[in-house]
Amino acid sequence: MSDIILTTEDWKIQLLNDHNKERQRQGLVEFRWNPNLEQLAKKQIEEIRQKGRVHHGNVPSSGLQNIANGKKNLLKPDVPIRLWLSDSGHKAPIIKKDFRYIGGWFSRDQENNVVIVCNYSS
Repeated sequence: MSDIILTTEDWKIQLLNDHNKERQRQGLVEFRWNPNLEQLAKKQIEEIRQKGRVHHGNVPSSGLQNIANGKKNLLKPDVPIRLWLSDSGHKAPIIKKDFRYIGGWFSRDQENNVVIVCNYSS
């Protein structure tokens, strides 16, 4: 498998676009990127790395969160969205009518273990 070559900005744009493709299919308003939600995702990844286990947290009171963890192929933005769309619980924030904003982040360690956190809010 080839290595992931997307820049951070390209990754964020692609993640947003992949989410919005599903929202368009559902007839919903497109998400807009929210830097505050991105910062919360970064904070959550730091906590996950520190505690050594995946758990939810750092979500705005009116929001929801999806997390994906695995190997570096998760860094392809279409991979986590396909995983999340295949599960009704993870699909819920992606297609929640009231949600308008998304912000996410990722981390990869030396063993190519990847964690992706995506926050959603109205």
